[in-house]
Order: sequence, then C-alpha cells, then structure tokens
Amino acid sequence: MVDLSDMRVYSMPFTVDESYILAESGRIDLAKLIHNALVVSGAHDQAVHEKLDDQVKGEADIWVITQYLIHVYKAPKVGDELQITTRVTDGNRFLIRRYFEVLCDGELLMDIHTQYAAINFQTRQMSKVNADLVRQTDLLDDSLPMPAFEKLQRVPDVEGLSRFDYLPQADDIDENQHVNNLVYLRWCYASLAADFTATHTPIKVEVKYGKEILPEDYIHIDTLMQSSASEVVTQHTIHNTSKETVACDVRITWQEINE
Repeated sequence: MVDLSDMRVYSMPFTVDESYILAESGRIDLAKLIHNALVVSGAHDQAVHEKLDDQVKGEADIWVITQYLIHVYKAPKVGDELQITTRVTDGNRFLIRRYFEVLCDGELLMDIHTQYAAINFQTRQMSKVNADLVRQTDLLDDSLPMPAFEKLQRVPDVEGLSRFDYLPQADDIDENQHVNNLVYLRWCYASLAADFTATHTPIKVEVKYGKEILPEDYIHIDTLMQSSASEVVTQHTIHNTSKETVACDVRITWQEINE
C-alpha cells in the first residue's frame, strides 16, 4: 500500500485583489475565500488520485458538501498573500471530513470545517466511500480536535420574520447541474439590509445542506435576526417551494465593525 503521509497537508497560494470585494458593502467576499478553499481540496483530491490504483469514491460519483462550520478571525485585505491549506481529518462509509486554514504571513485568518458525501451523478443518491483507503495510506490527519456540527434550527414563523423569493439564475448553476453551494450564502446575504451588512462582519458561519436545488426550482428564504449586547445572529432557512422541501439551514453570527 502506498504511503501518502507526506500529502496529508496540501497548500496553495492566493493573492487578494479587488475581485474579492463585495460591491454592495465594500467588504471581503467570504464566499470567494470558501471557493478558493474548495479549489485547494479539488487539487488535493487530484494529486491523491494520481497516486492510487483504488479510489476513495466511485468514478460516477461527485463530492457534495453537507455541512460547514466556519470561523472568521480576521478579514484579509487587498494585496494580502494567502496560503490556504487542507487536510482530511475523519471519514466513515458515507462521509469524509476536511479541515481548511486560511493564513496570511503565518497568521490564521479563517478556518473551515467541512463534511462531504459522495453522490452518484446520475441517480442523485448517496454512495459509499472508501474511508479505509484514507487510513491505510496514512493520508488521514486526526491530530486536530474537530468540533461537532451543531444542530441548526428551522426559522420559525414568528413576528419579525422576513421572506425573500427567488428563481435561480444561469450563473447560480454549477457543473453538477444544481445550485452551487456557495450561492446559498450569497442569497442569505442578499436577504439582509445593505446598511446591516455594511456595518457588520460575520465571525461564525454554520451551514447544513438538505435537498439540492435544480435550475427550474423556485425558492424562498426565511430570515430571522436576533441581537444581544455583543453580537447579532441571523438564522436563514432556504425552502424549495417547487418541491416543498428544505434546501438549507444557515446560522451566521455577526459582529459590529468598529473603524
């Protein structure tokens, strides 16, 4: 069995430019940083794939993210040189877990805990993954404590609830022929007032994906905001109204920006 211990941690560089800035708020686009992290995991997967005769998932399967837990410690600035690292931290017959770090000059700006499932592209059903292969090749890095994904509550139908209706656009759809998982976060941002997102920054993002959204589906987003002395928490539930299913639950913890 090939030894992949020297490939446990995989890293790629990125430079923050003006394309990382959201036009509406002037803040860093968190979704773009997450997208870059997924580019790193894709490159890591490919590098591992080239070393192995057997594979972690089937040829007809695609990786689909089921959950995120993201902590933002400091937003990068235009001109920053970033290193984004990833490693596989856990796995079983159905799920693989990855951990990412976004670093600038050795300083941790953001970390991302992500859980993946393998889905058959044709049937859209979950497939088994070969997590034993990850362990047998010494690719798994279980040295880091992995926090549990907390259960996210559906937004209740109460006073103060806001509702945002939407039909997916062509550029919301990815190569897997469903709404890209990062679009969900952008929808949650769009459901909030511009003056709020201009004066607050996310410090924690939790996402639990449910049923996928296809190009022809209509959706609506229910949003509820709760405030305390130190932070604001927004809850978002994205409903697929065409299929009467829940596509995603999101909880974002925000902090007011003091400049």
